[in-house]
Order: sequence, then C-alpha cells, then structure tokens
Amino acid sequence: MGLDLFSSLGFSLMDVDGATILTVGSPWQQRWPSLFTGLGCLTAFNHQPLLKPDLRPVIQPLCRLPLALRDEVTAELNNLLELGIIERIDASPWVSNLVLARKKSGTLRPCVDLRSVNTAVVPDKYPLPTVEELAAKFHGSTVFSKLDLRQGYLQVPLHPESRNLTAFVTHMGVFRYTRMPFGLSSAPSCFQKIMSTIFAAVSGVVIYLDDIVVHGPTLASHDEHLDRVFKILAGHNLTLNGDKCVFTVPAVDFVGFRLSGEGITPLNSNVEAVLRLPEPSSPAQLASFLGMTAYYLRFLPQYSATTAPLRALLKTGAPWAWSSACSSAIRQLKAQLTSPPVLAHFDLSCPTFLTCDASGVALGAVLSQCQHGSERPIAFASRSLTPAEQKYSVGEREALACVWACERWHIYLYGRHFTLRTDHQALTTLLSSSGTGHRPLRLHRWSERLLQYNFTPLFTPGRDNVVADLLSRATPDTPPGPATDTLEPELIHMLQWPLREVVSLQDLQLASAQDSVLSQLCTCIREGWPRTVPKDLVPFHRVKDELSCWNEVCVARGLRAVIPGSLQPRILAMAHEGHLGIVK
Repeated sequence: MGLDLFSSLGFSLMDVDGATILTVGSPWQQRWPSLFTGLGCLTAFNHQPLLKPDLRPVIQPLCRLPLALRDEVTAELNNLLELGIIERIDASPWVSNLVLARKKSGTLRPCVDLRSVNTAVVPDKYPLPTVEELAAKFHGSTVFSKLDLRQGYLQVPLHPESRNLTAFVTHMGVFRYTRMPFGLSSAPSCFQKIMSTIFAAVSGVVIYLDDIVVHGPTLASHDEHLDRVFKILAGHNLTLNGDKCVFTVPAVDFVGFRLSGEGITPLNSNVEAVLRLPEPSSPAQLASFLGMTAYYLRFLPQYSATTAPLRALLKTGAPWAWSSACSSAIRQLKAQLTSPPVLAHFDLSCPTFLTCDASGVALGAVLSQCQHGSERPIAFASRSLTPAEQKYSVGEREALACVWACERWHIYLYGRHFTLRTDHQALTTLLSSSGTGHRPLRLHRWSERLLQYNFTPLFTPGRDNVVADLLSRATPDTPPGPATDTLEPELIHMLQWPLREVVSLQDLQLASAQDSVLSQLCTCIREGWPRTVPKDLVPFHRVKDELSCWNEVCVARGLRAVIPGSLQPRILAMAHEGHLGIVK
C-alpha cells in the first residue's frame, strides 16, 4: 500500500520514537468537523474571580509600542475583536499594559500584564492534579489519544462584572476581555475545575488543564471513550486544535513525560534539551540546570550522589569554583538521563512493596509492585537527615525512614495492604502492633503514626536492599523535615522534696558526659555496635534495640533514662527517703 492510498482512506502516518505508526486522526475529524473549526465558547460556565476587599484599582500609564510592530499588533487586535474575545470600552478602574510574545510560528501573541490585578484576586484553591495522580490512571491502557483544546482559556466566558479587571490600553485605545485571558492567576484552577466537572462521569479520560488524554486497554474501549468525549465537547460548544491532536497511538507525551502501556519515562524532547545545554557558567545557570533535571528525580536513583558537587556551589556564601568533579557530575547526569528506568503505572490490584533504608546522613526508599510476574519500580525517593536526626540510634534512623516513606507515598499506600521491607531486623517487631514494651520514645510515637497503614514488616538483608541503601548513602536533594535536638517533651509529674535537691536535667547531662560507659554506649547507638562488645556494654547489648541517645550524651531505654554511675547513689537515696506507702 502506498502513501496515496493511506491518505485516500483517511489514515495518516506518525513518527513516534523513530518508528512510523499508523494513526486514524482524519476519520475522527471527518465525523466531528465542528469540533475542529473555529474557537468555541462554553455555554454553561463562566469565570468570576473573587477580589480582596479594600484594594484600590491600578491604572498603568501607556507603554508605547515600537512603530515597526504597530501594524502587526493592530491586525491581531482586530482579529480578537472579530472573534469576540475582546471589546472596546471608554474607561475602566483597572487598566494594564499590553505585553507581546512571539509564538513558535513567528506571529505575535498579544498578552496583558495582569500583575497588579493578580494582587487583588483571591487565589482559587481548586487543586491541580499531581503527576502521581495522573500516571496512576493509565494502568492497563495500551491505546491513547491526546486532544488539545484550541486556546482553552479563551473558550471560557468572563463574567460581565469581572471584565474591567482585564482592561488594557494600546495605541488603538482601551479594550477589555470578554473571555478568560492568559495571565490571570485564578485561570488555571478555574479551568481545571470546569474540565473536571464536565468529564466527571466519564471513564478512560485524564485531564490536565487544556490537555485531554483518552485511553483504553483495547482499541474498541478507547474508541468508545473517545466518542463519548467528543459528544461532551460538542455539547458544551468546545473546539479542538486539530494540528496538535494525536489519535490512536501506543504512547503520548503528557505533562513532561512519555506515557505508554509499559509505564512512564521522561519526555525525549526535554531530555534532548538538557543534553544540549553547555556547562553552567554562573550560579543562576546551574540552578536552572538542576531545576530541569530535578523534575525527573523519581527516575534517577543516583541523582543525589551525582549532583552533590554541583549543589555545594549553590550553598550560601560558597565561592563559584568550577572543578573537574563538577564537569564529571554534569556528564554523569546527562548519561543517566539518556537511559532512565521505565517506571510502572501503579496498579491497585497488584502486591505493593515499600523498601526503606537509612545511613548516617540520609534516608532512601523505593516503591515497587509485582506486575506480570516481576517486581517493577513505581518511584524512588531520598532525603537528608537533620543534624539532630543524625544523632539517632541506628534503629531510630531506620524507623524514621519507614515512617517518612509511608507518609511520602500516602496517596498510594493508605487504605491498602503492602509489605514494608527493612534491613533492620528488630524493626519488624518494634514497628508492629505487637512491638510494645521498652521501645524508645521516638519509636513508640512513630509506631502510632504507622497505625493508619495496613502493612506487613519484612526483614530484608542489606545485600538484597541495594537501591534503597544507595539512595540513603547519597547526599539527597530533598530537604529534611523539621526536627529538634532535644528529647520530645512529655508531661512528667514529680514530687519536690525539701530534704534533698532533685536531680536536674543539667545534672544528668553533665554526669552522663563524664561517664565513660555511657559515652561508649552513645557511640555504639549512633554508629552501630562492634563485632566484639566491650565487657561493660554487654548488659546494654542485650537490649540494644530499646536504647536511644538524646541530648547528645544521655541514654534512654524506652521511656526511662539510664542513670550514670555517679548519680545512682543520689537517686537511690531520693527513692527511699520519705517512703509514702507500699507503692512508691
């Protein structure tokens, strides 16, 4: 079959990742020609942004356009007038200036500088979906179509009482928008809310602003969903940009990622843009480079380790000293981006695993699922430890990794069973509902935070926990959560005896710091126990998983402080003086 025959049958050819794919865009456009003609206008919705009280309107003075651009701007404004997108007015309490931007085609796009107006607009709190929420909806789908609304914002009518907010002045006079313009701070949330409402009852549809992805496990189900979407669009008088629509393909580009039946990968064009970037020559360029690559952090288990020398240059007060290590980091990062792992779509019906680990400086975690007989990653994550958290015992750091990972992926883990893997064997008991007893105060609180999750703890030796271990030993990019360097406050009731001075916290700290046994014990708790345990520490080793170090020098077993030897006679005397009865 030749290309002429394909065209005569209404088919087209599309190149996806170097492969030529047959698409069926033309039949859909022929069946719904009105959807691909002109600029639509919603009939059942409009936008009326809320304004903050007691804010005075702002009238900006005219910024005169260069003479060389006036004819082109005049033509664009006349086109907007003809389409009914703007209208002439004599005056307005709000007046902004026109801002010009060049489209990829080279034509001018007139925009309005609405920064003054946005300070008066109450932000719309309707949430935009996250990448995690969007990607999870594509599980099981193998056929995709992507629809692009033609200038989506301009298809939403602006309430008559709100139109003066968008007034702008030009060499042709004063105009205002009758449709929701680009640049209005409340526009994205409003548009997402409208689209979510319109397609609320439709399955097989994922929407992010003016991009609509229709998907299905089979061609028949995909076509059924697509036909229903077209009926809804037509019913609400919305139109599409046929040049940007893609029909019936095995993969689509969406919100910066390539989505397919296999999973999710970084968008090729974005990766190529990063590969073309030269070495940064200033902190601003380096921050921009790291910002571009950090968007794909979930794909790169070694991202933190690779970018450590680069991030060191961005620390406050750090001199700009580009080194060979920085150049090597740039090359390694680009190499990692050229072959990232394919992350699977989250499947509610598949067994889920959360693998956690901690080192002395960081936490690491991997979310994965067993799909089609093999375990596949869903996402990677890591974060650094605060100075206070670095003083936790080994068991506490491992427990913190478990709590942090569960709460980070709460959207996936809450309300379902999963297996929690850790290479610290004692945690399989200490974090479970049966792990009561003399566990440290922090573990007690963290286990309470985990009660809302339904998981089975599983001990996984370090040799089988490679990825999470690697993430925890890198210097991670994600900022740590809040923490303090003191013992968490608890309500303590004490009797104040006039006969003997009560042991204060300062007394306990000073005596603990001077106690050689407790000093060795704190080191073992923070850095790990040696193969050969010193004789003085053998009693403590038997209950090592119940011990914690706080205030740098003090030791606790569960909720009770370990008393240094120099204070023991004083504590015993206090306990026996003034006996109050059978129970002390």
